[in-house]
Amino acid sequence: RQTLLELVDYANTGAGKFTESVSEDIVFMIAANLFRALPPPRTHDQDNLDAEEEEPTLDPSWPHLQIVYEFLLRYIVSNDTDAKLVKKYVD
Repeated sequence: RQTLLELVDYANTGAGKFTESVSEDIVFMIAANLFRALPPPRTHDQDNLDAEEEEPTLDPSWPHLQIVYEFLLRYIVSNDTDAKLVKKYVD
């Protein structure tokens, strides 16, 4: 968690270009975290189902995923990210 937060800070500061090897690792890390199986749906007792009173449930890993998404956003909009280079690893 701390490492992800440091990566978000690094992407925000624009401390330097993301090299090709770093970009490859970043794409791999993002893919490993975001492209995963979804948790099984909750089962509901149909007789007691009231959509207005139903509390939304978050994936237990959401706090972690939220940081990954934040880093992805900062990485994409960073002036230090070479889009042509990253595209090579996304496709």
